[in-house]
Amino acid sequence: MQFNINKLLLLSTVTILVSSCATKHATSYPPFTPELIGKNSAGIKYTQKTQTLFALVDTFSTINDIYDSANVFESKFTVQKQVLNQINKTIPEGITLHSGLRSFGYGECVGDRYTGLLQDIIPHERYTFQHSIDKASCASGRSLLGAPLTTAIDTASTDLDKAIGNIALLIVSDGYNMSFRAKHAAEDLKEKFANRLCIYTVWIGNEDEIEGQKFLKALSTLSKCGESVTYNDVASSKLMGRFVEDIIYKKSALEKVPLALRDTDKDSVFDNNDLCPGTPVGAPVNQYGCWTINGLEFDYDKANIRKDSESLLDASVQILKDNPYLNIQIEGHTDNRGSDNYNLLLSDRRAASVKQYLIQNGINPTRLSSIGMGESTPITSNTTDEGRQLNRRVVFTITK
Repeated sequence: MQFNINKLLLLSTVTILVSSCATKHATSYPPFTPELIGKNSAGIKYTQKTQTLFALVDTFSTINDIYDSANVFESKFTVQKQVLNQINKTIPEGITLHSGLRSFGYGECVGDRYTGLLQDIIPHERYTFQHSIDKASCASGRSLLGAPLTTAIDTASTDLDKAIGNIALLIVSDGYNMSFRAKHAAEDLKEKFANRLCIYTVWIGNEDEIEGQKFLKALSTLSKCGESVTYNDVASSKLMGRFVEDIIYKKSALEKVPLALRDTDKDSVFDNNDLCPGTPVGAPVNQYGCWTINGLEFDYDKANIRKDSESLLDASVQILKDNPYLNIQIEGHTDNRGSDNYNLLLSDRRAASVKQYLIQNGINPTRLSSIGMGESTPITSNTTDEGRQLNRRVVFTITK
């Protein structure tokens, strides 16, 4: 009888040791095309609200169990890493973001501690963060009443002293066997960083671990600005995009500008007064928003542009080079001094002279046409010197 009892004790000890042993995982990542996020659209403006993303990933032994909701026969541990991989791919490249990563568990997978730092807080780079995810190669440890997550959050408090700007704390876990101590640690973290901190959680758990989902949701609720999701909530590119967008960006409606105050082509003439919509950026315009060159000087009764006036056309040359798709008609205009026929012929020759100047400065002649308008379309009165000066002008009208 004594032998049987000893045998039973030995068997129990072996079982406990086996349950705490690490299980190595060679994680495979399925193809994933990320959703484009954070791009302004009609009526919606996105502003980056998070400058530091710090993730805690579960490496406790229960995460080695097969995940029931996975499409294939995968462990919860593998699915966790796949989720982090997809979050990493969805984060837009080129934004100003810092990131860090820490694991929590027990035993050899965290160096016989409760938590291990996989990546200190550094400027986010997709390849580097993925390499840090892959450092979590196993999960180990028996039930310890939530001590690993508690310790990880407490330690993260020091990690986050390096954080830049607003912080998103992301916890990926099955939430199994967590305790009030971990919640208290999260409360202390929130108190320390106040409105800078939002807590997000992703639950990778099975139906019999529903308490873990409730626990993670309670952590997210602490920050009043976070979110708690399940694997199914982020199981597609579009759903993952929405989640990551919520972590990084603030979305707001664009302020509607009254029609009378809109300036679509940004030429400083409001649309309701703009007779020439679509003027290229940088083009000099008159009070009606039309691309106009005022002050061009010609010799008396001649069409040659004087040297001291050529610089007035140089900006337009550059605009045409910057916008090679634009074709224009060059219109010459005069004041009312002289006969109608004389002014018509003179304006035609001067418009042709401007066309030739543009060609000599590298503009393809097929993009240009010219016409003289004479005195037929004044934009102001010809009764004053100032008015006549405004009426003597060259106008570029976009034809294509």
